Amino acid sequence: MLKRKQVIVPLEDCVWCGGAITDDKPINAIFCSDVCRDEVRSASRYRLSRADYHELIKNRRCMECDTRIPESSSIRARFCPGRTCFQRFNIRRWTKANRDRVNEHGRNSSQRRRARLLQVVVESFSHQSIFERDGWVCQLCGETVSPGAKWPDPKSASLDHVIPLARQGDHTRANVQLAHLVCNLRKADKLLDDSA
Repeated sequence: MLKRKQVIVPLEDCVWCGGAITDDKPINAIFCSDVCRDEVRSASRYRLSRADYHELIKNRRCMECDTRIPESSSIRARFCPGRTCFQRFNIRRWTKANRDRVNEHGRNSSQRRRARLLQVVVESFSHQSIFERDGWVCQLCGETVSPGAKWPDPKSASLDHVIPLARQGDHTRANVQLAHLVCNLRKADKLLDDSA
């Protein structure tokens, strides 16, 4: 059986935008440019007509800074071009999901910074490791500390410096202990033998 040769009749107008197809395009070209071809692919994914597609890409706003997203961006773009807004959005989302870790980091870094400014020895450790080392028992009053109690509860856990930073005490594991917040505030910058 002989196959008939299919005759291709070249289109003069783009099937997407209606613009003229130039002679430098292949004979079977149906789009006037790569932009039209890409728009058709994007619109077909979402089953959009040309008018709906252009309406959608004209009205897009960045989820982070609320500025207009350029029409040249992908139809799936939800942020400004570049990575700044996208990174800011992800950092904010991660921070919200990991509030305890952020708070712990803030407490640790503020005490380390204060110790560095006083030019004393600084060690890196987490409050949690010290609390577990001391068995969740206040080292000032001897009562147990509830791990569930959160600041500003007077019975919440806090980190006490045996020799206070104000008296040139080091910020090291050997010089810190677990204390109730109220016990720690009562002790203030005194040494244990002074506080009685």
